[in-house]
Amino acid sequence: MECFQLMITRICSDKQKTITLEPSKEQPVVLFIEPFIHSHRMLIKLADESMAHALCAYLHQETEAFTVPFWVETLNQIPQKSYFILIRQKQGYTVYFCLSHQDISVSLEGTNEGMMLQLVTGTSPDAAKIRPVLLCLTGDDLYETIQQAMKLSLSLTGGMGKLLQEKLAPPLWLDSLGWESGIALGAAVSHQTIIESVKSLVDAGYPPGFVLIDEGWQNLEINPKDKQGKLLLSSFEADLSRFPKGIRGVVDDLACLGITHVGVWHGMMGYRGGIHRELARAYRLPCDGKNRFFLGCDLGYTFRFFYDYYEYLRQQGVSFIKVGDQSSVANFCREGLEVTALYKNLQAAMQAAASIQFNSAHFNTECLRNENLFYWGNSRIARTAEDIDVTHPDGVNRAIRNNLTNSLWLQHLMQPDFDAWLTCAEHSETLAIFHALSGSINVIGDIAGEHNKTLINKFVLPCGYLLKADKPLTLCQESVFCNPLEERRIYKAFTFKGEYGIIGAFNLISGNRSLHGTVSPRDVEGLQGDLFALFSHHNGFIKLLEKNESVAITLKSHQSDVFTLAPVRSGIAVLGGCSFFLSPGPLLEVHIDDESIHITTIISTKLLVYCERQILEVRRNGRNIPWEYESKRHILSIDSRSPCVTGHALYTITFES
Repeated sequence: MECFQLMITRICSDKQKTITLEPSKEQPVVLFIEPFIHSHRMLIKLADESMAHALCAYLHQETEAFTVPFWVETLNQIPQKSYFILIRQKQGYTVYFCLSHQDISVSLEGTNEGMMLQLVTGTSPDAAKIRPVLLCLTGDDLYETIQQAMKLSLSLTGGMGKLLQEKLAPPLWLDSLGWESGIALGAAVSHQTIIESVKSLVDAGYPPGFVLIDEGWQNLEINPKDKQGKLLLSSFEADLSRFPKGIRGVVDDLACLGITHVGVWHGMMGYRGGIHRELARAYRLPCDGKNRFFLGCDLGYTFRFFYDYYEYLRQQGVSFIKVGDQSSVANFCREGLEVTALYKNLQAAMQAAASIQFNSAHFNTECLRNENLFYWGNSRIARTAEDIDVTHPDGVNRAIRNNLTNSLWLQHLMQPDFDAWLTCAEHSETLAIFHALSGSINVIGDIAGEHNKTLINKFVLPCGYLLKADKPLTLCQESVFCNPLEERRIYKAFTFKGEYGIIGAFNLISGNRSLHGTVSPRDVEGLQGDLFALFSHHNGFIKLLEKNESVAITLKSHQSDVFTLAPVRSGIAVLGGCSFFLSPGPLLEVHIDDESIHITTIISTKLLVYCERQILEVRRNGRNIPWEYESKRHILSIDSRSPCVTGHALYTITFES
């Protein structure tokens, strides 16, 4: 807020049915609403209607479980329950962001005349307050405008919300490869299948740094009064038919395999159907109109429930929590209960209990209802889209598209979690590239004996170190307003590793079609330098590029590639470990002087260097090693015939006089 003067627009719900918003680049508009009862609709007209294209994030109408992207060219195409709208205009960008908080739920939908603002409130003390309900922000820079919109939104709503940069650093064990049961085993998980799967990974040379036991471990009972027979959480203990030794038994057996960080999943309401009557009675939990007992009505009792639940799990050896089914919480609301208050109480209670018992916050999944965003507090990691469905023809492509579009704005609030994946599934290389460049946690769900070692070796070092980008994978500008499942365009996203720009390029078009496009240093927002060596994971060194140049690329059907842009200085660019998706990942330090290059790496591995100087010799840890130099393209290959060896290595490249 320190960069802007806010234009405060206060409206009276009883009188005003139409309002025109006129934001400027120096003055964002914040719409405040006076108290009203139950619901109100207001037409928002735009002073500047020069819309070229818009990206909308809206709550899916069928399941209301996931926020999905939608692209429009006219205002009347904006779907119902949209809460983030990014408009590209002839000059600059405009963000509209709904503020659902303090007993008011807000969303937008399109009409022929403008956007209809939908407002719903309850009867809590907050309902008597004047509250901000809509932020409108315009700017020239796409990414800065989105970031400022998220920052202003949190400052306006108050409460527990924090920007990602203000949150606690993640524990170090999240920098290692993770394993999760849900994607392969589903709710049929058991003690035996977990141990078999993790032992198989350990024996293959890829011990996970943490293990997450997903859905299926809890002790559940059917609700006899529910015609649909939904399951209820009946106790804190595990289902003894699948976990005869309880959670403690799994934790102990995993410890014997060297795994010291084990987490479990639970639904935000305990489970999808709520809490069993007997367990609910101990915490004075209320019942809704469907005879479901639920959490969140009272902060004190909700905190006590999670405190006891997490204390029990900690005593069983559990070290972190993943919370799911957060979107369905709204279905538990009864008369006189406000959905934003429900979310606030649940998030506050869970985070407080997790901080006490586990010294860390939980993971959020299925959490992208706008009513939930402002109450995340210290919770750092959030799933950005629905599960990766490898059984659907477009399941992988849709998951990548939805994750990246939601991450465009969500990354300022939470660390994006792009879901667990299988290394032996169809399109596994695309999933591997997507996760290797994510800049976030990387979790696989391989079952025993099903590991693509060749693929894993491209993002995990022999010592178990996970190669990670420095920032969340972010859509390139030309891909933001593109639906890659329908438009014949290569879908591109960028990140950084040190001073290197990294571009992930994906062919996500439905059907079997090759796509043609370009890559350029301009694709990487904030990349510093004037001249770059371009390296393709699949095609090797391509050429030198100036900042405003581009090079043509082609991706076959369902193909992906990684392009690394290494700054060239004094005719030299160290491209890094060419066998890895993140080629600069193994590099620790590079020093170039008049007579030599000194490169320190995490491991001994094949290195590529663009070098316009003639080479005299190459040494690794003081000993001469083989090297090859292609003078026509100025490419130096080092250790090309040697396997990866764990342990730091110092390479010294000496030039001819």
